[in-house]
Amino acid sequence: MKKITMLFTLMASVAITTLAATQDDTNFAFVDADGNEVVDGTTLNLSTLEQNVDGADMIASGLWVKNLSGGTSTYLRVNYTITQIDNGTFQICFPTTCNTQSAVGAYSTSQGSLLTDATSDLQAEWLPIAEGEGVVTLQIETFTKTGTFPPKYTHKGYGPTVTLHFNRADSSIAIGDVNGDGIIDINDVTALIGAILGNTTIIEDAADVNGDGITDINDVTALIGAILGK
Repeated sequence: MKKITMLFTLMASVAITTLAATQDDTNFAFVDADGNEVVDGTTLNLSTLEQNVDGADMIASGLWVKNLSGGTSTYLRVNYTITQIDNGTFQICFPTTCNTQSAVGAYSTSQGSLLTDATSDLQAEWLPIAEGEGVVTLQIETFTKTGTFPPKYTHKGYGPTVTLHFNRADSSIAIGDVNGDGIIDINDVTALIGAILGNTTIIEDAADVNGDGITDINDVTALIGAILGK
């Protein structure tokens, strides 16, 4: 899989209005994989394209959440607002449950807790199926918890925000040109069928013809339709 050079810059950003305007809880922070704190209001520009464990293309945020001094009695979740998503899906897995969204809107993870000084990988990532961009703003929200089943969570405060600006730019890849010869024709159908059967190596980014994130017989049907002009 070709790696697209990563652009990873930091700059000040105004929080999206659907999230809290200011930070009033400093007990939790966004950090990178090395534990370095990401300043409240930062924008991360991300364009490193890689593959996840399922073989799907993704651009990862590289963000974790760290409990600075909140103890285990303070619960938290991550609220996130998607303001642009040209294609594919945005996924975040925190604290244990994964949320996957493909439309502009405001969303939240479930609540959870962290041990003091512990960190948790957000697994916040964009899974694009074509070139384009995605913009997602994250914010930590803290809670107190009462009761056991069902528990009641009461808002306590808002933590920092960070904006993820994803960019996939690989216009050289033509959807449907699975054999990479620059022409979309019956030879691509043959190559795609061979790949599904495990007999042919193809350009995977071009093989998901119907854009559902899976390469299967439905893509063969879509490819034949495209060649016939249907």
